[in-house]
Amino acid sequence: MDKTNQKKPKISIGLFVYNEEKHIKKRLENILSQTYSDFELIISDNCSTDSTLKICEEFLSKDKRIKIFNRYSANLNNYSKYFKIPESFIGKKYNGHMFYIILKSSKERSSLIKYLDMKNIQAVSHYVPLHNSKFYKEKHIVDSCKNADLFSKRLLRLPLHPYLKMNNIDHICENILNFYKIL
Repeated sequence: MDKTNQKKPKISIGLFVYNEEKHIKKRLENILSQTYSDFELIISDNCSTDSTLKICEEFLSKDKRIKIFNRYSANLNNYSKYFKIPESFIGKKYNGHMFYIILKSSKERSSLIKYLDMKNIQAVSHYVPLHNSKFYKEKHIVDSCKNADLFSKRLLRLPLHPYLKMNNIDHICENILNFYKIL
């Protein structure tokens, strides 16, 4: 059957994982055993270093409702000399920014955004640390958070939307790497 003729599921469930090998099997079994079955399960792996991805791939081979998203990680993970792909922080279960890289400086981030824009790729940097937000300043005494300030100036979110295809992600990654080749 042609994929374009397939009916889209009514519900999409996003599951963000990082080094979850101890719990992922039970979590997937619970989700997939629901009585309501008109859903897709999109798993986003954040560069797990354990067997999480392998376990998810085993479920993928058995259930057509599962999709695994780790293309950015797979394409960019070996280029840490240029930028950092963040790992989940201790106690944090997912990457709330979907996928982002941390560059060496805000100047480098601005240059990369301009370069990607010339290639018709929109990457954004609109990240405001909570302690700098208007809401927080109205409710709290504002203390300095040097790490949050430092990362907010270097963080770059990469495109992620429902119509993004794997070859689009490959193209984005290729252009990011080309940017570093011409520096």
